[in-house]
Amino acid sequence: MKPKYTASALRNNKFGASLATIVTVCFSTAGMTFAADWVGTTSTDWNNNANWAGGAGTGGSNAIVNTVTPNIATISANIAATPVDIFVGNEAGNTGRLDHTAGTAQTGGANWMYIGRRGGNGTYNIANPAGTGGTFTSMGQGTGSITIGGRLYVGGWEVQNGVAKMNVNTTGTVRINTWLQVGVAGSTGELNIDSGTVDMGTVGGEAWFEVGNGILNDVKSVGTFRMSGGTLTKVGGQHWSIGTNGGIGKARITGGNITINNEIWVGQITGAVAAVQQASEGELEITGGTLTNNSWVAIGRQGGHGIVKMSGGTWNKNGNSNFIIGASQGNGVRGIGTLELSGGSITVAPSVEANRGLTWVAEQDNSEGHFTLSGTATFQTPRLIVAPNTGATGTVDLDGGTLRVGQFIGGGGAETIAFNGTQIIATMPNQTQFLEGHDTAVIEAGGLKIDSNGNNLVAAQVLSGSGPITKSGAGKLVLSGANTASGAISVTGGTLISNTAATGGGNFTVANGAGMGVLQTAPAATLTVANIAMGTSAATSIDIDLGNIAANPTVAPLTVGAISLAGTVTVNVADSLPATGTFPLIKYTTKTGAGSFTLGTLPLGVVATLSESGGTVSLNVSSVKMPRWTGAVDGIWSATSNTNNWIDLVSNTPTAYTDPAPVLFDDNATGTTTVNIQGTVAPSKVTFSNTANPADPGPVGKNYTLEGTGKITGTTGLTKVGGGNLTVNTANDYTG
Repeated sequence: MKPKYTASALRNNKFGASLATIVTVCFSTAGMTFAADWVGTTSTDWNNNANWAGGAGTGGSNAIVNTVTPNIATISANIAATPVDIFVGNEAGNTGRLDHTAGTAQTGGANWMYIGRRGGNGTYNIANPAGTGGTFTSMGQGTGSITIGGRLYVGGWEVQNGVAKMNVNTTGTVRINTWLQVGVAGSTGELNIDSGTVDMGTVGGEAWFEVGNGILNDVKSVGTFRMSGGTLTKVGGQHWSIGTNGGIGKARITGGNITINNEIWVGQITGAVAAVQQASEGELEITGGTLTNNSWVAIGRQGGHGIVKMSGGTWNKNGNSNFIIGASQGNGVRGIGTLELSGGSITVAPSVEANRGLTWVAEQDNSEGHFTLSGTATFQTPRLIVAPNTGATGTVDLDGGTLRVGQFIGGGGAETIAFNGTQIIATMPNQTQFLEGHDTAVIEAGGLKIDSNGNNLVAAQVLSGSGPITKSGAGKLVLSGANTASGAISVTGGTLISNTAATGGGNFTVANGAGMGVLQTAPAATLTVANIAMGTSAATSIDIDLGNIAANPTVAPLTVGAISLAGTVTVNVADSLPATGTFPLIKYTTKTGAGSFTLGTLPLGVVATLSESGGTVSLNVSSVKMPRWTGAVDGIWSATSNTNNWIDLVSNTPTAYTDPAPVLFDDNATGTTTVNIQGTVAPSKVTFSNTANPADPGPVGKNYTLEGTGKITGTTGLTKVGGGNLTVNTANDYTG
């Protein structure tokens, strides 16, 4: 970084002192030299030589404006000569103002522009000060443009209490080739944009955008950035930092479009600053407009304190990076980050890289993160991880709005979650770790609302509190934790499965077409519920999952005080280790309504019936077998033969057929596909799923023939799928 002095090509340290009471502007073109200091004795016209005084070297000079009387320096047409650097309000005790209503201006080469340097007070209006209407500038719209070859400082550079303001309300362009710094090095700076195009940086170059940078130890710079319209685009290296190195930075966006190609930091301390320094303070308020950045977001980074308040607008975070609320500790100072999102939307784009495209609330190293979602806001992220590392403390208050998330999990730190009305929408398919790992998760009055959105989800998180639970959307949600939550449970779509380890006992209300269920964890475990209302006028379902318990239940997995059935209630049973026998599924004290229970799906190979007596709904399992034809021995299908022409898909061992097992004929047969039925067979189900297509990527397709003196009988049917042939030469009398 090159040093900058208020000198011309003759630059020396005495230049500013010798002209302490005058604003100096120096330009040079081939064969022409203007005076260096604005005196404004003739008019406001920048291009009028009579408005300048002081000598300058012929090799190029700086333009310095250090007065507002008798006339304010004004650019209203293309400037006739290009200065080296431009200074507005340079050195303590000086006040300068430059109005730029029209025309194009520029600094020389890679040179800089300073507003309010070394304790000076400077204002640059690239707008129409005679007009009104600007939200933050309070000025009319001008047409001017400026190109700054190097950096633009709005308040600061060398440490003194400079004061600076820049107002942008133009149809033109402000082009800054490298850095834009607002309020640095002990100064106060303010940048307001109501319209216009602000372009920063070059591809491959370096372009910091800093609002409130302390630079040195214990120096409280104050930077303010406000934008209501126009566009601001930053390319090149480095980031947008709000409140850095002990500085105070405040940014407010009510409209317009901002694009930052790299990171955004709100509250940041670098390692070069001593530990005794006060924490940086960064604040970003968004009520409208669009903000896009293509790398990391860190609110409260490396010991800084940062807060983002958003009530409107759109923020899109792209790139292979994360969104962090409360990043790492720095210089012995606790990093604290806060996001208060009450309106608008934030979208964290997914990434193809592992552990990227995430949101962290309190990252590591004793950091602290707070995230509040409320109102009409939407926050979307592939994964929301709270306190992923030891020492971090994360708090999430879900008070409204919408959270679109694939996983919402806790890490190795301390996590506190409050569910109070936010609609959570699952965005990743079939997640077995959808919600889990938080130290404390309380359901408050607004409730826990989860839309499974067509996905099957498992939430092992232990839930407490007295607020309601609402499950919506297609798909299944399994609450597998030992929950103590006692609020009412409403299922408006899909299926909600609770755990027998849950002790809250909240009442269930199941909408038409939806379902509830229970996951049993031990043969004598039961979920006790005071009241269950199954539908209002149509069918519903109850799923009983017996898990992988070796023995059949000795106690009904679901115990209900009062149950009402408005329509048919289908009972579906899942069991990883099914066994024959009769056992209870549902026990109730009272039952009302015109509906009834009917048997639905069963585990593979299970043949069973449903019975109801004395307030108990039971399952009677008569067979547990799923034979698939192999034809490996002799091709005979008989209910009395011990020939192992089958393989049992439940045990994966060769087996003989016995009634009333369901049977499957597919392309996996290793022997004959001419099936000789001897005697009468009464399977519970018959399925032919054969392709007979050698081009099929699976086993070579088969064609089947049924023959013999025997027959298929009973209430079963016969299902044929696939393109393979089936020839039936037997006199069957099944009725299904």
